[in-house]
Amino acid sequence: MSTTRSVPARGLTAAFSLPARGDKPARAFLIRTTQVVTCTWSDRKAVTAATDIRIPWGNLPSHFLSKGIDAACSAGIGASSEPDKRLVYLFCGNQVAKFDPDANELKGSGLIGNVFSSLAKKAPDFANGVDACFVALNHTAYFFRGGQCATVDLDDMSATKPVSIASAIHDAPAEIAGGIDAAIDNPDTGLGYLFLRDKLVGWDSNKNKADSAMRFIARDWQGLPYLFGGQTTRPILYLAQARALEGTWPPSCSVQVMDTETKKKIAEVKETVEQCTHVSAAPNGKRVYATGRKTGTINVIETATNTAKKTLETGYQGLGKTTVSADSARLYVPVRDQLMVFDTEKLTELPALPIVGAVTALPDGNLLVTSKDTKIVTPAGSTVGTIPNVPATGAVSVDAKGEWAYVGGKSSVTRIDLKARTTSTSPDLGADVYDIALSPDGKRLYVSHHGHNHVSIVDRAQNKKVGEFNEIGNPLRWAVWVCVGADSTSVWVGVSSGTLSEYHAESRKLQHRLENMGETQQMVIAKVP
Repeated sequence: MSTTRSVPARGLTAAFSLPARGDKPARAFLIRTTQVVTCTWSDRKAVTAATDIRIPWGNLPSHFLSKGIDAACSAGIGASSEPDKRLVYLFCGNQVAKFDPDANELKGSGLIGNVFSSLAKKAPDFANGVDACFVALNHTAYFFRGGQCATVDLDDMSATKPVSIASAIHDAPAEIAGGIDAAIDNPDTGLGYLFLRDKLVGWDSNKNKADSAMRFIARDWQGLPYLFGGQTTRPILYLAQARALEGTWPPSCSVQVMDTETKKKIAEVKETVEQCTHVSAAPNGKRVYATGRKTGTINVIETATNTAKKTLETGYQGLGKTTVSADSARLYVPVRDQLMVFDTEKLTELPALPIVGAVTALPDGNLLVTSKDTKIVTPAGSTVGTIPNVPATGAVSVDAKGEWAYVGGKSSVTRIDLKARTTSTSPDLGADVYDIALSPDGKRLYVSHHGHNHVSIVDRAQNKKVGEFNEIGNPLRWAVWVCVGADSTSVWVGVSSGTLSEYHAESRKLQHRLENMGETQQMVIAKVP
């Protein structure tokens, strides 16, 4: 009888390794049900985003593709037959598949009880499903189910009776006595990891000795998505949206909240202001500010609960795009002939600054003001530098170190060296610039164009256009907004006519699309703790 595998809130369900072969280095594949992240073993860094297993391994049995992978292990680590080193065992419920992941080739599949008949005799419950598997250099596979561990010799497929994890693994931390979620072995050393939720413990299978304490997955594996136990912040997309009810105007507004990893809506903040046109996120990820253009009010949204905490009154209509200081302590709101300032801890108004124009907070605490003259201003309002002749539409993006700013013009982007206060301009992009997003790794700019059905991709180092995302939706005369995922591999494009799309940064292929989302007024990705 097959059993249903529980999935941890954060962490893995399976993992396996492949040794170096040809021009491919030794790799680790970390799996969470139907998604996989590929990492290099040498530095344990992710080299791909989370990808649906249908993309690289579409020839797996259909129930593996729909239900996900429960456990995995190498089929030939240390084996004398070189072809076997390319194969892995993948488990789903009471089924097992022998598979070549590089070739996307299924070598065989069947019931665990038939493929591992000795294991089924010695440990009948294991025939219903396994939680994890680890292969040592001596060809011994360690199978885990609940708090039990049984071994199989991959040379003759003989098995042992199960024993407790505490008995099987010397010095195992007490936390894993009840079971683990996944395991992975290094194909060259026999060292590896046992995973439980968002933590892991190192294990030397050669000496059968585990580390004395568990630690977070993010400490040993870099660049993993939040749900895989990686980064300590979760990238959440906040979309200011309007939905016009029949016979009514202005349209009702809300802020839609979507998890960029699961691609699912997780909340809707309905207590938003009338005609919500802007959203900005605090750098610490704890709050998002939604601006009401008509009412002149700003809703303070707590990202921990996705509820509106308080409404700030400005007394002005037609508010500009807000920005939050690098320390998350100040909210800046452009209004007519001044810049309003709010204390974000006390949620009280501070003295306004005599600043006119679009404002962007810089990492060093200063402000970049783009208007007739682009200038750098201190939080007290003093000008510390002026950059002349920068045509500006209000679209601005700044790199994480505060060294470069990118300002959208009529059909090009001006790059500003914020230290030298010099500029260079991109080639003509052929259409009016509407929004700009710089990838977190600093390699690319994504530039949307008002009323055009594409987003331009600009290589930052070369300062030239290198491609496009096409067929983003039907923009007509509408706006197009762009956000880049925390790992720089995914790009989100929102069109005011109601389409939200995710593109892969490298392949430029459409990954995901949502229709009839309402009129997206603006969007931002918050790094939520």
